[in-house]
Amino acid sequence: MGIRGRFQGAVDMLTKRAVVGLLVVAALLAGTAREARAATSRGTLITNISSATFSTQAVGGFPLEVSYAATAYVLVEAPYLIIWKNASPTKQVAGGCVTFKLWLWNDSTMMTAYNVTYFDQLPDNMSYNDAYASWNGGSGGTWFPSASADNITYAAGEPTVGQDAPYYMKWVLTQLGPRKSAFVEFSACIL
Repeated sequence: MGIRGRFQGAVDMLTKRAVVGLLVVAALLAGTAREARAATSRGTLITNISSATFSTQAVGGFPLEVSYAATAYVLVEAPYLIIWKNASPTKQVAGGCVTFKLWLWNDSTMMTAYNVTYFDQLPDNMSYNDAYASWNGGSGGTWFPSASADNITYAAGEPTVGQDAPYYMKWVLTQLGPRKSAFVEFSACIL
């Protein structure tokens, strides 16, 4: 094979690599060509600027061009949930029971949070003692309990009295209004 044949072979190989590279890039671009969506965080300031330009006929021999700009601001508000949990009493003997209270607070001044889901696990060395209690804080929401042995499949309702760990509980509050709080509580006994 002469120099010309080697040169042609190198060009063919480079052409094949270039075509494969272009096909890979095209496939990647085709996979990313879709509508993008994102949630804007609470406290983000959105700024919108508009402008206009016009001109007049010559005044005193000189044409006049004028530009104006106007700005509008929007401060994004979203639900902002604060959660905390407390136990009462904080010291207890073996065989005694403890009440756990799970609090929610929506710190937003404008937005209601919907379908707020609260997860908790029955503590080790404890058994579920009593029916849960709840308060919706005047938000108009309703609590819906469910329970699970594997933290994957949840069944509606609460654990049976005497159920011991590991066991998982979930409560869904249908809505929590602005500047409203709510809680759910349950009791468990130390084994």
